[in-house]
Amino acid sequence: MEWLAIFVLALVRAGWVLTREPVLSGDTPRYWNPADPLHTLRFDLGQGPGQLVQMIYLLPMNAATGVQALLAALVWGWACVVASRGLARWWFWIALAFSLSPWWLLWDNRLVTESITLAAMALFAAGAFRWVKEESATPMVAGAVIALLARPLTVPLVAVILVLVVVARGQWPRPRWSAMLLGALLVFAGVQAVAFNRAPVNYHWLPLPLQMEAVRAGDRFVSRSHVDGYVALAERHGMPDCAAAVEIPRGIAGLTSLWTATCPEMVEWLKQGGLPWQAELLENPGPTLREVAAGNWLLEAWGGDALQDRGWQSLREVARTWWWPAVRVMNLVMWTVLAVSVVWLARPGDRWTLRASLATAAVGFAAALGMFDGLEMWRHLLPALVTLAPAALASTGARVQSTRRLAGNRLRASPQPESTE
Repeated sequence: MEWLAIFVLALVRAGWVLTREPVLSGDTPRYWNPADPLHTLRFDLGQGPGQLVQMIYLLPMNAATGVQALLAALVWGWACVVASRGLARWWFWIALAFSLSPWWLLWDNRLVTESITLAAMALFAAGAFRWVKEESATPMVAGAVIALLARPLTVPLVAVILVLVVVARGQWPRPRWSAMLLGALLVFAGVQAVAFNRAPVNYHWLPLPLQMEAVRAGDRFVSRSHVDGYVALAERHGMPDCAAAVEIPRGIAGLTSLWTATCPEMVEWLKQGGLPWQAELLENPGPTLREVAAGNWLLEAWGGDALQDRGWQSLREVARTWWWPAVRVMNLVMWTVLAVSVVWLARPGDRWTLRASLATAAVGFAAALGMFDGLEMWRHLLPALVTLAPAALASTGARVQSTRRLAGNRLRASPQPESTE
């Protein structure tokens, strides 16, 4: 029954995507380049990174988003099955409802990595806890492989969780080739992450191709320069005086002004990294943390992103008066689920060290991403946040042995016939 529901929902999600126009973004050329389709695979040039997504996008655009949505839905369904094992059946249906949140559905028809990555990270987190309970390593390995191939920049969190569960279980995943595959992919993902950060990018608002360190410095500036004490701190860290001569709008709208209307010295300062996020946190902690904890992104997260899609726009036109209230309610529900998941993972009891460490790793990784990449805070936090609820649920259910293992146990336990010799 569960897998029937999963397949039906997967077909519905894929069909829904096929009826909608694909959504492109500034990052899309990293994965889809109709003029030179194979150029996106040049990870050594900082393209992507994400070979699985790039291979899917070799298909015609609408077909690619349909395949992406289908794969994401199937992986999400598998994650729900794994996370709810050993629990009452209705937990599966709750998990499946969680997989249909707009936080995840939003990305199905977008030419970026989120749709598949988020599903894979959910499967990986659930599978990791089930493997520690001496179940099959297949869901954990499959989730890690898909996540690393779809979005190699998840490598820090994937690596930490793998170390935690290997230490907790006291052995490597079996068969041995799966551990070797994970090791190779972790190294490959690390190489791609380095290439990605070193390669110049050429967004339309930039005066010239720049490395990601400079791009992120600009993102942080337009996101947090309004924070009390930010400008004074930036000046102490070398920001030129000419920056104050130009009024720079807050958020994405300020990027063009920041990079083209300020003086060359400002561009050079940003190229050197601008105001480091560590300095914001250590030298101006109060205002910085208040901004992060009370920003509009907490309650408006997916609402603005959704309006880039004509399908979601039409829904807003039908229900204009309750669109933003509904967005805020959905976000409040999702943040509550994640907070409860963290509390549940940190509960006293069996394997407390593993559970608390995983929660700390996920929340810490999300916090670090939010600090050094302020502009797209919510979107880039999702691969870390999505692991919390599946991990919390998977940590709850009792161990469930596979049919093959149960049969083997019964065979070993059955009395053997005495020899007639």
